[in-house]
Amino acid sequence: MKKIYLGTCDASHEISQSIASFGVERVFVVGDDIVIDTAVPVERITYAQSIEYRYYYSWLQSIGPTSLLVWNNAMRTVNRYDLHYNCIRKYMQQAGHRLIFERLPIRKSREDFMILWDMMQNNPYLREPYDEVSFSGIEIAMRDVSVSVEEVPVELTDEELDQYAAEKERIIAGVKKDTNVVPRRLLKFCEALAARHADGKFDSKRIIKPSMRVTVTQTGVDAYYMGEIASYIQELKHVLEKIPSEH
Repeated sequence: MKKIYLGTCDASHEISQSIASFGVERVFVVGDDIVIDTAVPVERITYAQSIEYRYYYSWLQSIGPTSLLVWNNAMRTVNRYDLHYNCIRKYMQQAGHRLIFERLPIRKSREDFMILWDMMQNNPYLREPYDEVSFSGIEIAMRDVSVSVEEVPVELTDEELDQYAAEKERIIAGVKKDTNVVPRRLLKFCEALAARHADGKFDSKRIIKPSMRVTVTQTGVDAYYMGEIASYIQELKHVLEKIPSEH
């Protein structure tokens, strides 16, 4: 049994149903913790722990045909060949049953969905390109997979724009290797300025979530990150439209 659940889902219920339906004798969970109503043994590790020797060899010895391997929102990086993913694939390939739960199936681009797809394949060396896969043969359930963004316009004062410009110069001057530090730090500074002018809680534009409330100023860094969010939504739409409609 192999199945991928995308979007909103009662993972605990689906896991319990699978245990009862397929005679599962042991459950292994990778990723976010989850409460499972079952009498069978359940072992849990985080994404970070998946590469640790104390778990790796123990799990490879324990996982078998009557085991259920659960991936619970474990996508952490866009690198398809990440060492953690490689180890998790090893666990998956030994399990008789596999379930994947992921609220949003990509982190940045459509190719990220292949990280989940790889987990369902038995050939450890198969790395099919996204454009060449039809996503048939594996059951995929999609339930309210979407990103909604509430934009709260904020007009920074001339003084705050001067502060923003000064901070930008300071950050750029201090960066030597990782140029990605510049937009990240500048966004944090800008969002702190914007929060002074708007009521309520706001999400950072750097981390995309299913439901977001963000401030939008007249600065370049906000324009950049709003563009990133718009691009993400289009990439997500492409993946969802490519998955066969019968799912």
